[in-house]
Amino acid sequence: MPGNKLKQRKLLKLPQKHFIFGIAATLRSWKGHSDLIEAFNLLKNPLCTLIIIGDGPQMENCKKLAKTSSYPDNIKFIGDIQNIVPYLQAMDCFVLPSYANEGVPQALLQAMSVGLSIISCPVGGIPETLRNYKRALLTKPKSSELLSKAMLKTMKTTNTNQMKNIHRPFTLDIMYKSSLEVYDKAIKNRFEVD
Repeated sequence: MPGNKLKQRKLLKLPQKHFIFGIAATLRSWKGHSDLIEAFNLLKNPLCTLIIIGDGPQMENCKKLAKTSSYPDNIKFIGDIQNIVPYLQAMDCFVLPSYANEGVPQALLQAMSVGLSIISCPVGGIPETLRNYKRALLTKPKSSELLSKAMLKTMKTTNTNQMKNIHRPFTLDIMYKSSLEVYDKAIKNRFEVD
């Protein structure tokens, strides 16, 4: 559920007037954190912030890369946290530039559930996950230049009504109904064959 963005930013000590990009993922090479930091650096925009939620083997590399930014203080490493929802509510855009090993990323489902703009890559189950989501952009994997262009495009296309964008394709109710449909078809097919 979208929260009050300004209230969340105040509680989390994040800049009120910045455009905030974020990612929530284990820091593994194939999740694309380094591409995201490079893309953020290409923006060269003092009024942008990047939130990195998670921990993992790429943490030190990502921190080194963040230090090369024109605005290193605008890249915030949050670490592992149990509840990412307050951070999602504070963001303007969720970015997941993965280039391998993706099924259905839970973080994308969470980002859709609060109506965030999303930038990701056409890898694994990501295109299918985002297929009916109007606020999603897919960009070529492993290209910080194209990712930066997508980020710039998202900044120019303001997402004023996150409530309107909420998309929850995998709620328990929906999964329950689709499971029942599978059983209904199986039962009908069985009796038609006999």
